Amino acid sequence: MGRLKTINLTVAQAKYKVEWFYEYGNDTKDKNTETRIQISDTITITQLIHRAQDNGWEMSNGGVYFWDNTGGTAGSKTFDLDMQVEGGNGNVQKFRVILTEVIE
Repeated sequence: MGRLKTINLTVAQAKYKVEWFYEYGNDTKDKNTETRIQISDTITITQLIHRAQDNGWEMSNGGVYFWDNTGGTAGSKTFDLDMQVEGGNGNVQKFRVILTEVIE
């Protein structure tokens, strides 16, 4: 799967609400598209296969993920969006990540 977009954010050892959103398209509307968002290539936030009948040139996807980094390391983390299109090329128009620290 090819990496299309990357966002670097600095985090503390804490719990976070991760909100994500992206818009994408592909040049082969009759082929499946797979997308994945990961934190530093180790934690998968979401991985989706968009079936061909659902694909159009421009689609959007978003969601919320609760991430417990209290036992992890503080510092720079990479949030990356990977994409693979069967027999075609993909394009990400927008990729947004919002981190909110959760206080319990």
